[in-house]
Amino acid sequence: MWYFMNLDEAKLLLETLRPGQTESEDPRVAEALALARENAILNEWLTAQRQFDRDMASQLNSILVPPALRSQLLQLPRQRFKARFLRHALALAACLGIFALVGQSWWESRPVDFASLRQHILDQSWGTSPHLALRSGRWDEVRSWLSGQNLATDFQVPSALENAKLKGCNIVRWHGHSVPVLCLTEGHRHMHLYVVDRMELVDVPKGGGAPVLANYGALPTFSWTRADRAYVLTGFNAQAFLKKFRKSGHWLLTT
Repeated sequence: MWYFMNLDEAKLLLETLRPGQTESEDPRVAEALALARENAILNEWLTAQRQFDRDMASQLNSILVPPALRSQLLQLPRQRFKARFLRHALALAACLGIFALVGQSWWESRPVDFASLRQHILDQSWGTSPHLALRSGRWDEVRSWLSGQNLATDFQVPSALENAKLKGCNIVRWHGHSVPVLCLTEGHRHMHLYVVDRMELVDVPKGGGAPVLANYGALPTFSWTRADRAYVLTGFNAQAFLKKFRKSGHWLLTT
């Protein structure tokens, strides 16, 4: 039986590579590397990962360590050892603190897979309580509130949703990304429209194309991009979405 590696499995294997490593004796890792050479999406992800590895190494190398630290620790007089050891221990603790801050900064700014981010915001927005951080039916109030959270307000609500009623807004945060969640209703339909900053996202849908359908359990999601924003809409099945957002051969995904 032949087993074909998917992109998620390949990414897990490629994360084990040493910086600059382009070959491996491990057949599974070698298979993942070969897949990265053939698959443009995986290749883009791997290139981004390697760049962040280089940035991380550069920041760590910029931390200055006293050149004589080791010899000083070994040659300290016994009567002064405790005081000097305490000083150097504090210096080491400071270095470790800097390392932790650099690591946290790297973790929050590393490229994020769009599918993983979409899964997380769906988990959070449909499963948390309270449902909304701001309850308001006015777009100006919602945009003002988002501006107060240091989030962009230049997103576009599709013209196909012009008759939908705004109920309020929430924010989902993950890996340094803050994603506004717009809650809308239309008749008996309850919808969420997510507005995602495309910066540092991997596998984001290409702009100008047809929306991408992906299922979140029994809940379909539709994703598309415009300018520097990616959008995810839930609350429609495929047939209802097509009927409402596809007119005369064109997608109604902008205002």
